[in-house]
Amino acid sequence: MAKDPAMLWYWNDWTGGTMTLTRHQKGCYIDLLAAQFNQGPLSLEQVKTLLGTDQASWTVLRAKFKKKVNSDGIEVFFNERMVTEKEKRRLFSKKQTEKVNKRWQKDTPVYTPVIPKIENENENGIEDENKIKNDFVNTNSKKEEFLTNQKWKEQFCMAKNIQMAALEKLQKEFIIDTDLKGEFVDSYKRYFTNWFNSKHNGTHKHSFTKSSVRKSSGAEKLLNSLKDDIAALRPGQQNN
Repeated sequence: MAKDPAMLWYWNDWTGGTMTLTRHQKGCYIDLLAAQFNQGPLSLEQVKTLLGTDQASWTVLRAKFKKKVNSDGIEVFFNERMVTEKEKRRLFSKKQTEKVNKRWQKDTPVYTPVIPKIENENENGIEDENKIKNDFVNTNSKKEEFLTNQKWKEQFCMAKNIQMAALEKLQKEFIIDTDLKGEFVDSYKRYFTNWFNSKHNGTHKHSFTKSSVRKSSGAEKLLNSLKDDIAALRPGQQNN
């Protein structure tokens, strides 16, 4: 922990404790306390260095300091009140730091991965099995409705100009195609229409249309009629 740059100063205590000191002695006292705050207990050599030519003040100020022997076996001097206040300040700073850290940890959101819930799942897998069965039944019902809805089939034949037999053949082909691909079909009618448009635009389309059949049979009748007319106009050819 870094050194605390400040501490509380009790001015009434200072005034009462230094009332008998001269202003010069108070100045020397302040210097000694500041040195102890930053360096810890002071050796006699350090005291002499701080006071310089004011060594006489030490004879008075010595009463404000206690003496002990440090770990190096050197006698050092310290003001007990300064030690107490510095320790109080250290504990206060430590407590404040702990509060800040605790609050920071509390306010900082903790990311918890959300595992998506799997619906219809339990230890026995019964619900999953039922869901598969229901999906299978619903899919088959949609297929059946798509294949047997006569009104829709008639409308489709009219819109696409296609024969009913050809449509029913294409419907079965479409069902087989989607089943083999394993595609999920929500609406067979809509998907079939898109499938038909993409698959039977062009040459495929004309092979299923009523108009192509009508045109083909009409052209054949016209051709036969023209042959008869030509034959009638050339009676002489009958003798050949």
